[in-house]
Amino acid sequence: MTSPPPFAADTEWIARTDTVAVRVNTLAPGQGSPWHLHTAVTDDVFSLDEGIEVGLREPDETVTLAPGQRQRIPAGRVHRVVNRGSAPARYLLVQATGPYDFVEVPG
Repeated sequence: MTSPPPFAADTEWIARTDTVAVRVNTLAPGQGSPWHLHTAVTDDVFSLDEGIEVGLREPDETVTLAPGQRQRIPAGRVHRVVNRGSAPARYLLVQATGPYDFVEVPG
């Protein structure tokens, strides 16, 4: 499995195999991933702190997650995760993986 791009301020790996990847990402205020998609990976984003926002495309949608809430992002859907808060914010990312890829798309 290839490594994800280094956009997170801090990444703590929980599990990493050929079929699942689980990690806690910590984002600084205003920090986020670039717009991207995965061709064979489903993301489940679980907010651990205030400020986590998931942007989605086609259809365009913005989901602000309270701590404990989850957003599922199916393979092929363009998305990004951003910290809109004023303090560092963490989210648990669970990825059911096929061959992992990170296809960045224009913002």
